[in-house]
Amino acid sequence: MPPPRSSATCSPPNAQFISFGDDGIAFGGRSDSDVYAITATYMVVPDKYEIAVRFQDTDNITDDSEFTIGLNRYISGHDVKWQVNFASADSDDSSKEFDVILVGLNVRV
Repeated sequence: MPPPRSSATCSPPNAQFISFGDDGIAFGGRSDSDVYAITATYMVVPDKYEIAVRFQDTDNITDDSEFTIGLNRYISGHDVKWQVNFASADSDDSSKEFDVILVGLNVRV
């Protein structure tokens, strides 16, 4: 394992664009839609606590978007970590809207 860093670190933001085109084939309601997403993280306490934010906008018929903010607690790198996330989705279709808190323990074997 590398030695601990002496100060907090910030990863560069990650941006993503996906276009599903208009091929007339609906894949999960995504025909003729574009997805824009940006993610950023900040290691508050090196190798222990990380905060992350993500925003995703789907330019589709129901104009879906989702915002997520989370906290990761690394126990043994990415092999063992706790995650707490708050996610909120907005849409012109009210059945797709939600606010949720997720708590998880990830263990890689």
